Order: sequence, then structure tokens, then C-alpha cells
Amino acid sequence: MECSRISILITGSEILDSRVPDTNSHLIIERLAQSGFVVRHTLSCGDESSAIIASLKFLFEHSDAVILSGGMGPTSDDLTREVVAELCGVSLERNTEVLEHIKGIYVARGRKYDASNDKQALFPHGAHVIPNAVGTAPGFLIDVDFKGQRKSLVALPGIPGELRSMLDESVLPLLARKVLSSEALTSDGRVRTVEKRQFRIFGLPESAIGAQIVESKLPKDIIVSYRAAFPEVHVVLKAPHLGYAAEVLDDAAQKVREAVGREYIFSEALDVSVDSTVHALLCARSWSISLAESFTGGMLGELLTSMPGSSATFLGGAVTYSNESKCAVLGVTEQSLKDFGAVSFQVAAELAQGAQRVFGSTLALSTTGIAGPDGGSQDKPVGTFFVGLATESGVSAYKCFFPSSRQRVRRYASAVALDICRRHLLSLPIHWPSM
Repeated sequence: MECSRISILITGSEILDSRVPDTNSHLIIERLAQSGFVVRHTLSCGDESSAIIASLKFLFEHSDAVILSGGMGPTSDDLTREVVAELCGVSLERNTEVLEHIKGIYVARGRKYDASNDKQALFPHGAHVIPNAVGTAPGFLIDVDFKGQRKSLVALPGIPGELRSMLDESVLPLLARKVLSSEALTSDGRVRTVEKRQFRIFGLPESAIGAQIVESKLPKDIIVSYRAAFPEVHVVLKAPHLGYAAEVLDDAAQKVREAVGREYIFSEALDVSVDSTVHALLCARSWSISLAESFTGGMLGELLTSMPGSSATFLGGAVTYSNESKCAVLGVTEQSLKDFGAVSFQVAAELAQGAQRVFGSTLALSTTGIAGPDGGSQDKPVGTFFVGLATESGVSAYKCFFPSSRQRVRRYASAVALDICRRHLLSLPIHWPSM
């Protein structure tokens, strides 16, 4: 593959002063890497002409193409068009077709058009317009003569939803035809993607996973990458180049499954979460689920209702934080609270049974614990929590311990509860101490 070096420039003072996190560079890198490009640099700079020009000159020294995100709006600090025109030594020209399209968007949305938006129809002379199917600001691609060499510059808006759509629909195919060899394209001109195999893992530390994969002796040319994405670990196997034999990667993926243990791999797609996995398993059985949450405070319910179609399986949940609400809403006995405490096997079990009874669900999960930083004891230190699981055949409860910050304990406990449910649905062993 020739001329595949790409760099990224994210503009916006809001990035540098921490008002807005930079998610765009991650998105662009992900899309480029999937398509076989080599990403050389990522830079961020403020909304000043001199900073943008200096950044572009640096990146062109080391790259064949630059993707710039930001500065494409209608306000005075949106300077990308002017800066690129200055860098190329050309004038800005109004595209009347684009202008009418932008005005049409305002009419369709029932909004009053402001003349400041005319700016979004200006493009450096010779630029190729990149349509924006989501927002009002189109992007553009232009060839830049940099020290006698032809470089490509793609300018895109900074709004993530618009950026994602434009990358997939227009930018990658355009760049591929300009800077990739013919072997990188399909017969219809689309970009070939580098083969990958992906795993989302829960229940093992990253170090243990890495050691197990090393022991599996994968082919040396396969690229293995790890990411600790609390509370999970993501592992990606990537082919070293386009055209790499898929069978070899499949064999390597099988070795990873055997080395790590299939029970710990809950998904082989990075966009499939443990909550969506549980949802799919429940749907396949036409089963329902309900929740009783104490110290997780609705976090588990948020995970289970975050996906479209969750109403098919999720019947409801009760956040019973106080002991009084545990008794009044879900029927936990005062005797259990007195004898064992709210954070116990017995109360976790009664919470799950109460939710199952109140909501009439096939399954019910409960959480009760000590998130801290106060409230722990010698017998039950901060980070101790219990998960209850009520099923049609009975109820069980599991004791867990994860000493960390309050928010991480709650997030980890929610993941443990979902994983216990997943394991039950798949008849996999549950390794936590149980009642």
C-alpha cells in the first residue's frame, strides 16, 4: 500500500481548556485504522489562524493527507475555510447549490434562517464539497501543494454525529482513491478493511489475560492490542496488512478463546455490551427481568434500559436505599436486617425475591453493598457487596469484594450482577462465594 500516512488535526479552544473532551480524534483513528491507513500524528490547536497554519505545516511534513475537524460553523471563530484558502493561496468561492441546500434545511426544521450561515457555503477554489447528511455544514477535500509535493486536506465539522456520517459515507472512499493503492479497494471502489477479531472480557485482570494469550503462541505477525476499559478488558487481534488470510486470524482467535476461557468472553464485537448480551439472551427465551437496587442506586437499571427494545425484557426496578423502603416496598423482613444487616446474603436474596414478586418477572437481580468512603467495618469493609438472583427454580446470593472509589465500586457491582445473570442464562459456573 502506497502513500497511506494520515494525520489528524482537531481545532477548537474548547478542547484545549477542557470544556469539551476530544472524542473526534479517537473516532477518526478508529475508522482510518479499519481501512488500512497508517495514522502518523494527532494534534489539537486553538481557534487562531496562526496556530492552525503552523499545525498543518507540521503535519504535512510527515503525512500524505490530513483530516481536520472543527471550525466549519457560521461564527467568527470558525476559521477553517479562511485558513485553508490562505495556505493554498486561493480565494473563497460561494457554492450556490450548497447555500440553497442549507436554507432548505432551516425551512424543513421550521427555523428562521440567519445570514451568518451563508459562511457555510464558502469553499476554497478547487475544493471538492463533501456533503453533510446530518447537519448544515458541508466539508471539503482539497489538494495542497506543499514544498512541491501534492498533499490532501479534508476539512470536516467537529460535531461527532456529523463527523461519523461524513467519514463513512464520503471521506474514506475519497481518500482511498487518492492515496491508497488499487489493492486497497474493492471492485466497486470501496475501501477494503483490515481483518480483525475482537473480544470483550469480564472477570479476569488484563495482566492475566495477556499472560494467557502469550502462552497460546499466536503467529508473530498478528498484532495483539489490549485495552483496560473498566470494568472490562478488550482484546483485538489484527491482521498486519490487507489481504491477510482470514483463516490464520480465525485460528488465532480460537487459540485466544481457549487460552482466556470462553466463559469470560461475553462478546466478540466491541459494540456489543454485557447489558445488550443479557438482553439478547432474555429475548431468545422470551424471559423478563426486574431489579432491586440498594447501593447501586439505579445504575443497573440504567444499563438494562439503555438499548432500544429493552421494554421487551425489562419490567421494572425498585431503588430501595433505606432499610424502611426495603421492607415496605420489597418485603425484606426486619428480622433479617436485624440479624444479618442490610449488606448480607439474606437481604440480597430477599430483595431479589421481592422484585420478582412485585414485578412478576422471570428473573430478578438485586444489589446491596458498601460503596464508601464511609460505612465499612472489619467484617464488611468498603467494597463489600452482595448480588441476589431470583429465578423460577429458587434464589441465590453471592458475596463480592472490590475495594476502590465509590463510583467504581458501584459500576463494578452493576457489571458483576449482569455477568451473574449472563452466566445463569448460559448455564456457566458462577465463581463468587454463594449462600
